[in-house]
Amino acid sequence: MKQYYIQFILLIAACAALILMIGGTVEEVVMRWQILGYFSIVSFSFHYGLVKSSVGKPQNFIRYYMAATTFKLLIHLGVILIYAMTHKTNAIPFIISFMVAYALFTAFEVITAMKYRKVQN
Repeated sequence: MKQYYIQFILLIAACAALILMIGGTVEEVVMRWQILGYFSIVSFSFHYGLVKSSVGKPQNFIRYYMAATTFKLLIHLGVILIYAMTHKTNAIPFIISFMVAYALFTAFEVITAMKYRKVQN
């Protein structure tokens, strides 16, 4: 579990460095920081729930993973739609930034979940 925290902090630091290097308008930079905060909270919550669900029955791990992934996908879609409808001028930069963050954090979550599952077995 400790290794997960270190890797998670490194991912956040890498994303923060990417935000600083890309730059952009003040509004775009603030938006990217908000996206980073959003994904950090969602990913940490997902992993915490995954660890808690795996205690006891191994079937719970798979059920939780599938249900949480579906729920997250719907929440992410809702966030994108709401932002795009309310901020039409910045919709494209938001969607691109969101998509990049989604890809990075999803890859990280899948890799750490697979590692966690291997350690458990």
